[in-house]
Amino acid sequence: MHQYLTLEDIKRAWPLIKTEAGVVLAKKRKGRRSEFERDYEIYKMKESGKTIRQIGGEFSKRGVDLEHWVIINAISKMKKALRIKKKIDKLRT
Repeated sequence: MHQYLTLEDIKRAWPLIKTEAGVVLAKKRKGRRSEFERDYEIYKMKESGKTIRQIGGEFSKRGVDLEHWVIINAISKMKKALRIKKKIDKLRT
């Protein structure tokens, strides 16, 4: 670093540098596989009789904070996926 350049100067200029370079630093997306496993686990918890709040509490203990709408969407996605799988299994027999 140049002797006259301070860390504060870099912090002030960094947003402009990103804009000029056209660089978008995106958050890394989780793979579909890990989301499927999480959603399936949520679905199984709901099927065993746990409430949305209890499911959220279980994940919070593990350090994963899930909004209630994420849990609801996960349950509906898994219901849909399993319903389609059952229909395909019926067609195969």
